[in-house]
Amino acid sequence: MNVRKTFIIIFLIVLSGFSLRGQSTLFETHNKDISHAHAIFGDDYYYGERRLDNAFVSVVYRKTFVWDTLGFKRCSTEDILLVGQTWTKYQDIIKYQYDTGIKEDLRGTERKLLRAISYNTYWAGFYDVLLFNRPQNETVFTCRMGAEDYQVTEKAPSLNWALTDSTRRFGSYLCQQATTVFGGRLWYAWFTSEVPIPVGPWKLGGLPGLIVFAYDDSRQYEFEALSVSNEEVPINKISYPYRPITRKQYNRMIREMMEEYYTFVNSHLAGSGVVRIGEIGVKHPKETMRFSVIERNEE
Repeated sequence: MNVRKTFIIIFLIVLSGFSLRGQSTLFETHNKDISHAHAIFGDDYYYGERRLDNAFVSVVYRKTFVWDTLGFKRCSTEDILLVGQTWTKYQDIIKYQYDTGIKEDLRGTERKLLRAISYNTYWAGFYDVLLFNRPQNETVFTCRMGAEDYQVTEKAPSLNWALTDSTRRFGSYLCQQATTVFGGRLWYAWFTSEVPIPVGPWKLGGLPGLIVFAYDDSRQYEFEALSVSNEEVPINKISYPYRPITRKQYNRMIREMMEEYYTFVNSHLAGSGVVRIGEIGVKHPKETMRFSVIERNEE
């Protein structure tokens, strides 16, 4: 099946989901040669998916982070954690809803996605997906940079938590505080034994209960549980053509992309099959992304 050869990206979403203001670009993509790929929003294509597990618990978190460490400017997004018997999955909830809905209503979910992306919001981590394979004790992190999809496969972290005597209520849950050092940050977390599953947002987990609130000591990252559901839903992995990289390579590429987006894109499109053929409108974002990656011990 031939898909449209060129298209205009109205809101260009780049890896780790940066929505750069005032930026539209015309692309020609290699995916036109993939018979089962379908052109969807922006530079995205639907490649199909693989069922990994069924989630028996879903948790929605509000993630607040500092996207400008110089001006200490903050923004918030919502993420979803899916917990199955053998797999867990953590990602941006709008992207999750988009991936879930495109099979039934492709154009409808495109319109919802466009409405969801506001002019003044930066979507750091929009394409990021963190999967935890419990039997293999490994994490599989997938992301997008410069219209290409990458995958980092690592041994799952073993967090050494120290419990404190502090307790606090978050909503209806009575929680206890714990601390740990991970990824170059000191983390504070509040967990509840009323939901006795050892999971939490991102890579934070391993406590005797669900983590409902967590933040690092610099308050650059903060996670707050908004809802918990026991509705069963599938845990899938989108079959993008991932390129394997290391965590250190990922952190380096993120820094390069923040420093000069267009230089980064041009240098990483060689051999990718994606050809940048023009730019439309304002060529540069109005503000620069300046933030510290969440797992900064590999910076």
